[in-house]
Amino acid sequence: MSGLGRCRGGRLEAVLLSVAVSTGLFLGSPVGAQVVGPYQQYYLPVPVVKFDFQPRTATLAAGYRKVGPNRAYTAQNGYGFTVLPTGSTDGTGHTWEFQNQTYHVDEILPPSVNDAATIDCVTSDQPFTFRVDVPAGDYNVRLWLGDVTTPRHQVHATINGIDREVERMDINNRRGSFDQTIFGNAVPVTVYDVDASQGYIEVTIEKTATGDQPITWTYWQDEDPTQPPYQTTATLVPAFSQAGLQAIEVHPAAEPPLVGSAFGIIEGSAASTPQLTNAITLFNNGDILGALDAFNALSDPYARASGQFWCAGHPAIYEDERVILADVISTLEGLVASNPQDWVASDLLHQARLAEEAEYLRSLFGYEAAGLDAATHLGRSCSLVENFDSFHPYMTKGEILWFRNRGGLDPRRVTVSWEIAQFEAQRLDIWWGVSPFVTLYSTDQWVNDGSPWALTDWGALAGPGPNWARDLMSALNNWIDLLEWWAIHRQSPDGDIGGGWTDDVEIVPAFGIMAYVLNGASNVLEYGMGAFTDGIWNSGVIDTAKGYQQAYADVEHSAEPTGNLLHLDMMIRYGNPEGIERILKSAKTFRDLFQETSGSGAAHFKGNHMSSTQIATNPNHRVDIPLCGRATNPFPWLVWYSENPGVEVPLENWITEWVADALRAENDKPYGIFPNSVWVPTDGIGTTGNSWWNGQPGDPYGVFTPFPQYQSYLLNLAGYFYLRNGDPNFLVPFEKLRDYKMAWHNAGAITPPAAPPAGMHDLWAGAKLPAAGYLTNLVLKTGSTAFDTVIGLYGDTYGRFLLNPTDPTPIADLAPNSAELVAKWPYKTTEGVMTDRILLPGWADVVSYYFGAEVFSAFFGMPVHHVTWENASRFFAAAVTDAGDRKLSVSTYLFEDNPRTIIAKLWGLETGRDYRVQAGPANDLGLDPTSLDHDFVYHLDERGQGPSITIPGRAVYAIRITDENPSAPSDPQAWADLAVAPEDISYDDLSQMLHVRVHNIGSQASGTCRVAFFEGSTPTGTPNGLTLISSIAAPIDLDAKFVDLSFPYIPTTLPGQVAVWVDTNGAVAEITEMNNQAVATIGGTAASFPPPMIAELVPNTLSAGGTAAVEGKNFDPAVLLLEGDVPSTHFTLTWIDGSHLTVTANGGAVAATYFLSLRNPDGKESNVVSVTVQ
Repeated sequence: MSGLGRCRGGRLEAVLLSVAVSTGLFLGSPVGAQVVGPYQQYYLPVPVVKFDFQPRTATLAAGYRKVGPNRAYTAQNGYGFTVLPTGSTDGTGHTWEFQNQTYHVDEILPPSVNDAATIDCVTSDQPFTFRVDVPAGDYNVRLWLGDVTTPRHQVHATINGIDREVERMDINNRRGSFDQTIFGNAVPVTVYDVDASQGYIEVTIEKTATGDQPITWTYWQDEDPTQPPYQTTATLVPAFSQAGLQAIEVHPAAEPPLVGSAFGIIEGSAASTPQLTNAITLFNNGDILGALDAFNALSDPYARASGQFWCAGHPAIYEDERVILADVISTLEGLVASNPQDWVASDLLHQARLAEEAEYLRSLFGYEAAGLDAATHLGRSCSLVENFDSFHPYMTKGEILWFRNRGGLDPRRVTVSWEIAQFEAQRLDIWWGVSPFVTLYSTDQWVNDGSPWALTDWGALAGPGPNWARDLMSALNNWIDLLEWWAIHRQSPDGDIGGGWTDDVEIVPAFGIMAYVLNGASNVLEYGMGAFTDGIWNSGVIDTAKGYQQAYADVEHSAEPTGNLLHLDMMIRYGNPEGIERILKSAKTFRDLFQETSGSGAAHFKGNHMSSTQIATNPNHRVDIPLCGRATNPFPWLVWYSENPGVEVPLENWITEWVADALRAENDKPYGIFPNSVWVPTDGIGTTGNSWWNGQPGDPYGVFTPFPQYQSYLLNLAGYFYLRNGDPNFLVPFEKLRDYKMAWHNAGAITPPAAPPAGMHDLWAGAKLPAAGYLTNLVLKTGSTAFDTVIGLYGDTYGRFLLNPTDPTPIADLAPNSAELVAKWPYKTTEGVMTDRILLPGWADVVSYYFGAEVFSAFFGMPVHHVTWENASRFFAAAVTDAGDRKLSVSTYLFEDNPRTIIAKLWGLETGRDYRVQAGPANDLGLDPTSLDHDFVYHLDERGQGPSITIPGRAVYAIRITDENPSAPSDPQAWADLAVAPEDISYDDLSQMLHVRVHNIGSQASGTCRVAFFEGSTPTGTPNGLTLISSIAAPIDLDAKFVDLSFPYIPTTLPGQVAVWVDTNGAVAEITEMNNQAVATIGGTAASFPPPMIAELVPNTLSAGGTAAVEGKNFDPAVLLLEGDVPSTHFTLTWIDGSHLTVTANGGAVAATYFLSLRNPDGKESNVVSVTVQ
């Protein structure tokens, strides 16, 4: 029966009834109530033996016999080696150092394979044999192979003539390869029905027949976007080095209740009943959910647990496997607890625990609470399933889990990890159409039906409108939907999203960008961005006193937690003092620790490896590289916000030094080009081989990448300071980029080689450097036409659009990116694991059109954005066609039937000026209004304010904002900024004092102001307390500046709310007054009000009167159902609990697709989902 069979010739019964056990090795007697029926034979007095192979001094596992490497077999002992191994290892307390982190054996080994018996082993690079004498009969034998301290590969085991091979005994946590592992493992190999009719079991361990050579695979690498398809060979399994034997467990053969067959499953030791026959028939006919219901109803716990296990392992079930497995394990644990020698239940329980843990380890990803990175957890999961054999109910599901794990480790699809995952999926072609994962990974095809993937086609559902607007709106919404999926499905209460903080920080800033550009359109992303920022800041990753990562590492990684994040948080929570002061701390560490000031006052970074307290501890790392700019990312944004010279001076000094290096022509470096590295002790150009351009992974000097990667950090910053001070030297790198690139173009635009040819370094540099967003933003702000040709040929999509804003062709270039996202939607959602690989190149290009600046350049060193949009729905499209310090032109379109009043929040226009606002219908993209619906003067007091404009539905609408009085002088930009936040307000019940902290986060001293507080949530009426502040200094020295105030106060009730108001009465010129008020809960914990989040609406197609179930979180009992942004009239909502509700289509709902969302009483709205009424 499927290789297991019932016991041959009655030998098992004879063994089970045997009383004479001459060797004395066998342990135990049955425990628990007497059992009758088909499983009775497994409850009779039975022999069992366990051996723990280990060094002499190692701790013996309870219930095992100790076997050292020198224990030779003797007939008197009845066990021992007939051929000795050569060594032994004890892995207790073992650790590994990997990527600046210490890993402990107890956190690496999955618990189901980690115990006192498997932690140690005997080893040998030569064959060795172990023998144990047993009464004649049939046995199940479980070997534990491996060495937890180091990877082992290609081991052959022979058990009484039965051969088993294990290719891997390691845990591979590498993203793309199989041959660079460092972690050992323990692998169980169970051999059923071993014939020991001669009275012994003999186990020989050796290398496989071909173990001297690695197992390789030749395949076509056909998805690398950087080069055409090519054939290559990779190692799948390293060669044999040594074998390790950890433990052996022997007990009489016990047949499972159900066993696999060519047709599905058949009865094993389970008693046949009509109910069981029906369940098996349903399973074999492919009705797995029906079979699961039938197995659930069985009274026989063995058949029930076994049937549930086979159902969980079937490819047709692809959700909630762990729920099923938990039931299986609970049943089996009960049986084993009742009788520890219940071998049927014991063997099945062993298999179920391995399966459940494999699923569990995948679910851990890389969350902070999980303790390890995602790659390691996926490697642990793979290590469990890759040795499931055909007797294992979870074998096929294990194969699916394996290729999902391996594919998730390489979402870029450019390594053997992805290719072998795809190959393994294609090998399971029998399950195409049954398992959506097999279909997906083998064919790249998926069905958009919510099982398990759903994607809203915004373009198709938007209705009539011009293609350029549809392309913009669809692209933006696809990315918002993706990022909201991550916030809803993967963000933890800690704030992380599962890839590990320092990988998550590469995608979560996208939450902020999307929430910022359409303010209020995604409360989900706005909340998710704040939760992540506060989470990582308080996680221990960042030194909160220094504003930089605590762990010492290369700048590529150590700068990510702050350099990718802090400035975005500053904009999402504009004016929040904590966000500003976090950047001040980081800037002070940059100034005082990272920079090495020369006599001229200019300063390079001291090195390219650092932490919050150290830099360049290895003298070889005394090299400044463009990537050091990642650490400075937030600082130009702080300069933009407050004009703080304490930040600006050291930052300008650093980029000034780099510009000076660009103007040097040494070591063949072309004039005007930034070198790839500078040796700081001598200010010399280049390091490795004295090259100005070289760099590579593992470079001893820390020059991780070759030219021109990461040059954008320098170009963005040089462009920003050119716009600030007009120094022509800052413009030279852009002019030379243009000149060299056009020279290369005119020479035939030949693909450049890896290294610059002699005498052609300038053309080579021109070929390599992209004409990216820094040129676009420079042109926007200066109005220069000097770069038009190079931008037209090689610029980003938004830069090319600005050359001719009536031509929608560059906007159409966004469509392939959207199409790729749609095609890869499952890989970017449920299958997404490595969070630093979720986004696609060009993902944010669409934001540039709404933003009025090329977005990547803006957020990575060149803050020159012009506008964001408030109260603009998801169906709103905007293309900024021209912009500058005193002008803004936009083409808009609203894919709605009714008009909407939006606010154009102005960030890039000079404040303190009057602007003429004109708006009206236009004939097409980029054209002026044909008539004016709006024509008024708007005074811009501060950034982030803006005019309200009502735009009609289904019409191209042009907005023009121009300076009303060009001759008026510019406003000074250096102001104070008084700020208070809810976190600054607290109450001491014992002293009956209200404590308030007021900050100055500007660049001038504040002058005198009043601070008042009011009971309740609004600062109106007579204040409950009032005081004057004479002045608060500005944080020019990069230390936070604030005053702490205390007011005597007896609240009417506790807990309660108080509102604090910093009232300057117009006497203090401030950057913004948005942060002059705050409301806090005192005498209790402030309630957290995350927005409602819809995880699933099923079914998403209804008939009138039909009901859909909605799952999610944060559903307030008074939650309101919306269509668009108005209360729904076509659907009725029924609240069940905070995570469940139903939506019913009313009888009057006409056939259409509706966009639904939820709004909690505090105004926070959920993501948008679509439902179709037929």
